[in-house]
Amino acid sequence: MIRAVHADGLLDPATGETTREALVVIDDGRVTHAGRRANAQVPRDAETIDASGLTILPGLIDCHVHLTALGEGLDFARELTTPPTLELMRAVRAARRTLDAGFTAVRDAAGSPAGVLDEIRAAVEEASVHGLKVMAHAQANAGIKNALKGGVATIEHGIWLDGDAIEMMLDGGHALIPTLVAPQWVIRHADAGKMPAYAADKARDVIKDHTASIHMAVEAGVKIAFGTDTGVGPHGSNGEEFLLMQQLGMKPIDCIRSATTVAAQTIGMKGVGTLAPGSWGDLIGVPGDPLADLTLLSKPDNVHLVMKGGDVVKSQS
Repeated sequence: MIRAVHADGLLDPATGETTREALVVIDDGRVTHAGRRANAQVPRDAETIDASGLTILPGLIDCHVHLTALGEGLDFARELTTPPTLELMRAVRAARRTLDAGFTAVRDAAGSPAGVLDEIRAAVEEASVHGLKVMAHAQANAGIKNALKGGVATIEHGIWLDGDAIEMMLDGGHALIPTLVAPQWVIRHADAGKMPAYAADKARDVIKDHTASIHMAVEAGVKIAFGTDTGVGPHGSNGEEFLLMQQLGMKPIDCIRSATTVAAQTIGMKGVGTLAPGSWGDLIGVPGDPLADLTLLSKPDNVHLVMKGGDVVKSQS
């Protein structure tokens, strides 16, 4: 099946440039052309996808989600009585909501807390045998540094960074995945009576330090990859993270890169985060210019078109 997507604009995160009167051609799930309509010949049997009025860009990537968590606060009785089969079904619903928000690829973070140095090194060595990378849920400064010394690829959360930790990240090319929105959702759930008050107190205590740490990392040039910890908050709400990243001083194009080109490199997925020829036909369309208005990526209702592997999975006028 060949599909030709006609759009007002095509944003390439790699260059930051937007092509007008754009066309993306997808054949058997793979991109064969992405650029101006005038520069391409569309096969006669291609199905036309009308994305007029939209700017299209690669599907977004969230490097840190928890698909089996509901994102509705804590209910210990429910969690203790939920069988694994039902957890799987929850993940299917969560994936659908995530897709509708424009996120066509995710990495489920499961549980990977930073441990003692020898344990971390052993995990990294074992993972490398299988061609895998290791992530670490690392919040405290000592845990962050142990994780970096042990060779993990990404630091998740990074609440208490300092200059030495940032230098270690820069020297090793490690990525930081901030999950800025997660403590916001803890507070919201607690205010709604869906989480204990102590959880909200902790979240309020860490937000100032968390934002200061991430701001320091951004200013230093640490690689920032997009991640939300969704599952703490509701699935489909992932895009709010863009606005928090922008508030810390990241340029809109860098926010978008964090969820496309940088995210793909960080988690080692090929053919995503780009619409270059040969990549997967994962794209989204929004009614306007996301470089001028990041709120276009912050809410599912603003994402009017989603294609996954060349198939239209969401379309709204």
